[in-house]
Amino acid sequence: MDRSRGGLFGPVLAVVVLAGFLLAVIPHSIHSSFDEAGVVLSSKEVQMIDLPRWLEPHIGDFETPGILLEVQHRSPSETIAVLTNSNPGKNRLVKLDEVVLRHHADWRTHPFVDFGFDEFVMGETVRQKGFFASVEIYLHYGDPGLVARTVSFLSQMAWLVGPILAGLYIPYVIFGQIRLWNFFAVASLYLYSPLLTALIKGEGIAPPFAALVVLGLLSVHIWNYERRAPSWDRFSRANMKRGML
Repeated sequence: MDRSRGGLFGPVLAVVVLAGFLLAVIPHSIHSSFDEAGVVLSSKEVQMIDLPRWLEPHIGDFETPGILLEVQHRSPSETIAVLTNSNPGKNRLVKLDEVVLRHHADWRTHPFVDFGFDEFVMGETVRQKGFFASVEIYLHYGDPGLVARTVSFLSQMAWLVGPILAGLYIPYVIFGQIRLWNFFAVASLYLYSPLLTALIKGEGIAPPFAALVVLGLLSVHIWNYERRAPSWDRFSRANMKRGML
């Protein structure tokens, strides 16, 4: 039985939930775009003579003295030792670029590093500026307050369960039924965050965009077909009536 509510209440609620999901997932997408970034905690000059010999084949065009950065990445929380050419300054958000060496090792085996770290990286760093960088710093670095932690948590929850809530649960509550197009809609919504992340990073846009377009078109096509086709309830009731005659 169709439990669809009369008037505009159902469609309006569905639009509100969908808009809420599209907005709520933005902070999570911003953070995902900075997966190779962190804030500089400290820096120091390193002379060539201080570096272990196993690093020499990887040094290439690196200038000496080099700069050793202590970079903190959040969510997941880890400390990265970065050997690079430039010093962006303390408390700056930087992104790793043109990485030539990356490995995990016991920091005590690196005598030229005077702090504990989870990963050693050799490469370039690019300072991040602008609106997205400001949002990332506010939500994940320094001493995030209650508002920042709440926004971050809600955005992550929206990324995890938002598509199911907007594509399956709300339509079922409002209209009393779930159809095939709803599942394609859920898959389309799950591609929204990766597309946003790719747009913010400025790379890898084509795959999520193409998949989103294909699934979106399939959702619309199946919705249009199911809207025109006789419902299963009417089909079942018609067969029952024929059987009773």
